[in-house]
Amino acid sequence: LMNLSRLDMPTAAADKTARAEALRLSLNVLRLDLANDEANYQVATIANWNHDSRQSLEHLEHLSA
Repeated sequence: LMNLSRLDMPTAAADKTARAEALRLSLNVLRLDLANDEANYQVATIANWNHDSRQSLEHLEHLSA
């Protein structure tokens, strides 16, 4: 799932369809592994693009140190 999400990320900033797909895939990864740093980072990035600071910060807080 992360490989598919990675493919969408380069165009996700400008393409809402790619953004929604990348978000869906990353959230699916988090359903399987809440501690997945890459998925949390991608969700935080997409939330920031969507102007959702709260969700972005929530996922950034899940990143390991």
